Amino acid sequence: MKSHIMPRRATNCFSEQQLLLTENQTALQDFIALPFSKENFIEQIKMKSAFFTPEKRQLLTSELEKKYSRVDANEASWNNIQLLKEEETFTITTGHQLSLMTGPLYFIYKILHVIKQCKELNEYYPKNHFVPVYWMASEDHDFEEIKSFLLFGKTITWESEQGGAVGRMNLFGMPQVFDSISQFFANHPESEIHNLISKLNGNTYGEAFFQFIHAIFGDLGLIILDGDNKAFKSSFKPVFQKELESSFSYNCVSETNAKLPTKNFKIQVQPREINLFYLSFNKRERIILNGENFEIGSQSFTKEETLQLLEKETASFSPNVVLRPLYQEYVLPNLCYVGGVGELSYWLQFKSSFEAAGVPFPMIQARTSIVWIDVQTNEKINSQALSTTDLFKSVNDLKQSYLQNNAEE
Repeated sequence: MKSHIMPRRATNCFSEQQLLLTENQTALQDFIALPFSKENFIEQIKMKSAFFTPEKRQLLTSELEKKYSRVDANEASWNNIQLLKEEETFTITTGHQLSLMTGPLYFIYKILHVIKQCKELNEYYPKNHFVPVYWMASEDHDFEEIKSFLLFGKTITWESEQGGAVGRMNLFGMPQVFDSISQFFANHPESEIHNLISKLNGNTYGEAFFQFIHAIFGDLGLIILDGDNKAFKSSFKPVFQKELESSFSYNCVSETNAKLPTKNFKIQVQPREINLFYLSFNKRERIILNGENFEIGSQSFTKEETLQLLEKETASFSPNVVLRPLYQEYVLPNLCYVGGVGELSYWLQFKSSFEAAGVPFPMIQARTSIVWIDVQTNEKINSQALSTTDLFKSVNDLKQSYLQNNAEE
């Protein structure tokens, strides 16, 4: 397999604002803490160390050990959990929805990116340890976005009428998905796909997806963390309470949103007065502030009643897109979040809410972008004497270049 590396700017696929995230983060200083660079990791370590207490570290590793004791934990992932007990160990994290069979290829690229980043940082900072983490967005309830994937030009769909957080759904209808996949490999009983899809198994889709991703990346030391965790949410309860009492994230993000247009950034996320959901069986309902009361579905609660509900059922409270990054950084000794440029654009909206909650804002880095060219397409490219960079030119530019190169003929 051959590879060709080119700068993002040369692809003409990214806006000038998106290129700031990869070429000049110092221009975004009002919306981030530290610009991404390997040299700045030492400063990020200092900030995170002051926040991430031994108690937080003990909670994290204890919950990870419980989770991994129920799967075929390998040496690489188990060793990284043990390393996380040490105060010199930090994480590099990416996150994504629980897309069926991983969904889009960039799901894979994001995870490979954090694994490679940790390997490089372990060499650059030998006195520290860096562990790659994939954060499962298991509480996301957008089933339409995750239920299908494309295989050899055919769309395969998980048919289900369930609702609520996708990680809590059962696997009813999944055997039909497995049958559709197996048909493509019926003449290849030796293919690893047969063993791999058997790993997508559990009482819930969240459990099954955890085992599936662990089967793919566990040998590379990836740690998988599911935020739908009672202990993690209990530790985050003060922030839930702060949100219910003061709508702090709405105020912070709204203030930032007023500033972002000065950098020509589009507003990706509009905050709500309360940026929380409530989880129940087959439901993830928005918590709506209505005057002095909070509405959850058809029910209405006073502020005092809602705070009592938080005390009794903390695990039922779920952060939305505004508070999920804060929750993630609260429970992890994380230094850097890796995502697509569109994804990182909404992280620019959240720095002030991190400050209000007293949580260090991580460095952010754009994931590697990859275009996969198959053999047949490559043969067509070569037959026309085109280069890899030509693929990113407009049709008019290619025509002009062709005419100039073949003018004599």
